[in-house]
Amino acid sequence: MIPTSWTLAVGITLFAIGLYGALTRRHPMAALVGAYLMLNAAIVNLAAFSTPSGTSLSTLLYAVLAAQIALGLTLAVRLWRRRRDGGYEGHERYVPPTEEIQKPPEE
Repeated sequence: MIPTSWTLAVGITLFAIGLYGALTRRHPMAALVGAYLMLNAAIVNLAAFSTPSGTSLSTLLYAVLAAQIALGLTLAVRLWRRRRDGGYEGHERYVPPTEEIQKPPEE
């Protein structure tokens, strides 16, 4: 039997790696992978304290997680097809229209 402390250590490590990946990556697919790792860490920690009903709950959570990943992947692909880039830096490309600023006449 694997000690609970080792399972918790693996879960905490997975969560830390996923959090780092989700917060530091600019590409949506990389951020999605980070979120997937964080959710897997939560399921590993749930399995560490599971009873037989907790194991079935973990299986259900994996099914929900797979559906969420499929939806996120679909949205990321649609975004890429529409904009031809997958980054979050779309707001930096906005250039406001230039207008002449009218100064009051000097006397």
